[in-house]
Amino acid sequence: MRSESTVSGQIRVYFDGRDPEVDGSVFPLPRRERRILEFLASHRGRRVTKAQIFHSIYGVFDEDVEENVVESHVSKLRKKLKQRMGYDPIDSKRYLGYCLVERRSAHDVEAARNIVSSVANHRAFDAGDARVGLA
Repeated sequence: MRSESTVSGQIRVYFDGRDPEVDGSVFPLPRRERRILEFLASHRGRRVTKAQIFHSIYGVFDEDVEENVVESHVSKLRKKLKQRMGYDPIDSKRYLGYCLVERRSAHDVEAARNIVSSVANHRAFDAGDARVGLA
């Protein structure tokens, strides 16, 4: 059984019908947008297709009609979240689907760059490039 709520970055999503919270404040959403956010949060870190989203909310999926319905609800949800949070926490890739993502802080980005640079320097040193470490 899944937990009553989950946190993804600034968002706390409840699975019992309550509206989510952003930065600790209630973030009212229409039912279908809330259910889409719940579905994305329950599959955090994985991409979900429009068909999967539609099936989780409505049941049956007919690609000719329902794809536009999902796109419309996701678009509205993204706009509201971006306005409130300052960034879009729903990543989309054409033909692959949607994924709930957390914002990377400037500190996280700099730390990742330092790790990549360090690994590159170690590889160059191991390969015998004597210039590494002299700069």
